Amino acid sequence: MATVFCCLAQVGPAQANNRAEEKLEGQQLNMSNVFSRRDIQKQAIEQILKNAEKNLGELCTILASYTRKTAKLRDKVDLLVATLFDFSHTEDPEFQIGLKNLAEDLALVQDYRHAQVERLETKVVTPLKAYGDIIKNKRTDLTKFTADLNREQKELQKLEKTRLRNPADRQKIVSFPQKLFYLVHKQTLKGLLLFISHVGLLGHLSLASPELYYCCRLYVPSQAEVNAQKASANAQRSIKQIEETITDFQRQKLEDVKKVFREFITVEMLFHTKALEVFSQTYGNMEVMDAEKDMEVYL
Repeated sequence: MATVFCCLAQVGPAQANNRAEEKLEGQQLNMSNVFSRRDIQKQAIEQILKNAEKNLGELCTILASYTRKTAKLRDKVDLLVATLFDFSHTEDPEFQIGLKNLAEDLALVQDYRHAQVERLETKVVTPLKAYGDIIKNKRTDLTKFTADLNREQKELQKLEKTRLRNPADRQKIVSFPQKLFYLVHKQTLKGLLLFISHVGLLGHLSLASPELYYCCRLYVPSQAEVNAQKASANAQRSIKQIEETITDFQRQKLEDVKKVFREFITVEMLFHTKALEVFSQTYGNMEVMDAEKDMEVYL
């Protein structure tokens, strides 16, 4: 116990103040570097979301327009089919049969085109459109992340201001050297303070031996430090969460874009394959249609 009291006398407010001042400049520089790295990280995330919003938004707009124009083309060909049927009713048998076959084949192709439009809407446009809400949610996560970082920076700055304003006030802050001393003699200091408090002599100790009182109080948590540690813990948790969120977002975005264009190509191939089959037959029917047979009616 005598050894402990000797050590207690050696670690006083003046020495702790000197040590704190020596480390203050390095701590401020380190804090500045941390904030700078986090600002860069936040800007990178903002740019990722901005690029995704711009590029996916443009893709969605173009492909939605493509789908609408394909639907309009289907409607125009439906009008052409109706006109061909009306036209065939006014013609002689050979030409009438040929026009009806042409109209029916065009109508069949438009059924395929209708399926094309529905598949484009469901498998291409809708997944891209969903990214409007997805990116909005990611921006909400980024806002929370930014708020946690700002809160941490504010609490750390408050802690530094307390150090600058009154470095020797150990009831507000506790610097690293005192913490280290406390960790070495933690049990002895705690037991001593509890005993002195129990017998009601804590106030007398602060007057009789400020150094001993000061060292005994080292283990009492500082409110400024507690606030800063809590804010830092929240910031670290937010950093981990936003990193995981953005990584998952990037991975899912790439997979979705790949899937969307595979679906787009598949839909187009299906339509054009079916249309080619029908039009190949239609072309053959048009080739064998004999207009001279209808001319015999007038001869």
